[in-house]
Amino acid sequence: MVQDAPPKKRGTFRFTSHDKRAAATLLFYFAFLFFFFSDSYFAVAAKEVGVDTADIALLFILSTATQTLTSYASGMAFDRFGYKTLLLVGFIAGIAALAALHLAHPYIAFIFSGLFSVFTLNANRAYIAQKAMNKATLYGIFYAGVALFASLGALVIGWIWHHYGMERTLWIALAGCSIVTLVFFWGYKDAPSQ
Repeated sequence: MVQDAPPKKRGTFRFTSHDKRAAATLLFYFAFLFFFFSDSYFAVAAKEVGVDTADIALLFILSTATQTLTSYASGMAFDRFGYKTLLLVGFIAGIAALAALHLAHPYIAFIFSGLFSVFTLNANRAYIAQKAMNKATLYGIFYAGVALFASLGALVIGWIWHHYGMERTLWIALAGCSIVTLVFFWGYKDAPSQ
């Protein structure tokens, strides 16, 4: 008669100093997302600056193609230059996307939006894999934070847009994203891997 294998003992969970630092660092990205336009707002803004409704899908194809073509390069850039550089490039691309919308260049805006997505997502995922001890927990925090801050930001952006119009909303988004980028540039100091 075959005996059942004894159940495995669960390890003791401990949120380490590496995990705490990684979680705190993610707040920079969450804050940027709060001010950054969602895909829906990019589509509405593109329509307001003259893009036909039928052509909106082409803008999303352009953004997705940009992500596809630069994803490998962004991974190589992380390995070569590290987290801070890659996230800064992503943040600058996001600011450029908002600026292009403000200047009524929606196709350029969607290209930069694609660059923002691929560079910032790859930077944060690789950062968690490199720095965190409890990686699954940190990925859970990351995706929960993305959903929470992007949703709250969309509500605030929508309220401002409704009451003050697209142009003022873009200025506020640009200001918020720029401030977060500057604070990250001056405030983030890399820590050694575990």
